[in-house]
Amino acid sequence: MKSDDKGFTLVEIMIAILIIAILAALAIIGYKHYLTKTRQAEAKIFLSGIGRFQELYLIENNSYADSIDSLGFSSKGNTRYSYVLSDASVTGYTVTAKSKSSGICNKGEGDDILIMNVVNGKWETRNISKCL
Repeated sequence: MKSDDKGFTLVEIMIAILIIAILAALAIIGYKHYLTKTRQAEAKIFLSGIGRFQELYLIENNSYADSIDSLGFSSKGNTRYSYVLSDASVTGYTVTAKSKSSGICNKGEGDDILIMNVVNGKWETRNISKCL
């Protein structure tokens, strides 16, 4: 008798599922990296906003502000990072953006940190991220 069975064998189906699982894992890793970069770009926008407020404060008070509250800067709408202003003096200051939750990195609170240093009007932004 001739058998004309049509369909896939179990081995073929398992190989197809394995290939799909590998591709999905790679896509998820790439997506997490993309999310991290996007969120860091958002934090950098807020850091530059704080920098503009600091320059206005410097013009009016001849020194940089030592707290974000004294700048009148509002970070409403930004729920991913907290911002801390430190080392304020006549010549510069430091602003730190620290992630509020473990987020996509799952390495604990503060696993994504961006630091903006300003000395004598020159900006330097560093990323201290455990995500990447």
